[in-house]
Parts: sequence; C-alpha cells; structure tokens
Amino acid sequence: MSKFRVWPGEKLLARKELAAALGVSYSYVQQMCNRGFPMPGGRATLREAREWLAATKFSYGSVYIRKSTET
Repeated sequence: MSKFRVWPGEKLLARKELAAALGVSYSYVQQMCNRGFPMPGGRATLREAREWLAATKFSYGSVYIRKSTET
C-alpha cells in the first residue's frame, strides 16, 4: 500500500467522503481506523482503502462493498 503517495487522478478523502465512495457508513470507516487503517492527516484515497480492506479481510457486520467502476 502506498501510504503517502497520491497518484494522478486520485483524491484524498475525509472519512465521510471515503464512506460514501465505499458505499458504507461513517462508523464502518471509523472501525477501519480503529483496527489500523492509516489516515495520515485524516485523509486517504479510495485505492488505499480498497487495498487495505483486501489485505486485512476486515469485516464489520454484514456489509457489502461496492465493486469499483474504475479500470
């Protein structure tokens, strides 16, 4: 995972924005952070979140994460 690199076309998202982009609740993202998801400066990219979720197999209740529409 590239913790401090933002690739061209990517946006740093706050927790609320990240929750909306993932299609989950704000508390889901808070639990990600409590379990070790790094958000330096309170921001992260959608790619970082998806990579972290895939690497850690994080689950919080029965939540379905939308598939990315990115190529």
